[in-house]
Amino acid sequence: MVQQKIILHVQTDCNLFWKLFLVCAWVISSSLSPSRVDAQSISWMEDFALSKDRESKLAELIPGSDDYFFYHCLHYQNTNQLDQSEVMLTQWLAEHSGRETASIRAMVDRQRLLTYQENPRRTIDHF
Repeated sequence: MVQQKIILHVQTDCNLFWKLFLVCAWVISSSLSPSRVDAQSISWMEDFALSKDRESKLAELIPGSDDYFFYHCLHYQNTNQLDQSEVMLTQWLAEHSGRETASIRAMVDRQRLLTYQENPRRTIDHF
């Protein structure tokens, strides 16, 4: 009789152990499995950089905003439309009443470097 109680007690403990083990294994595996996507959405900047048709992405920007001028200048400079970029820079500066922001300064610096061959004196004077 005592032997039966010990066996029953061991079986109960064993069943409890396996139940706890399975619950713990399930909790651990469910927390480690990639059941949901944690990736962030692509920002507009990444979308612009990766786009095959950047001009369509430029149309999404609000005219007169700093982003509008910055990305238009960048696009014109990257596509060697330096005259268009110069027009954008002039408009951008006018929008800020002639006050240069860091973004404007960066684009003007790029513009002067890109136009060095056409006007070296202007580039040298700028820097």
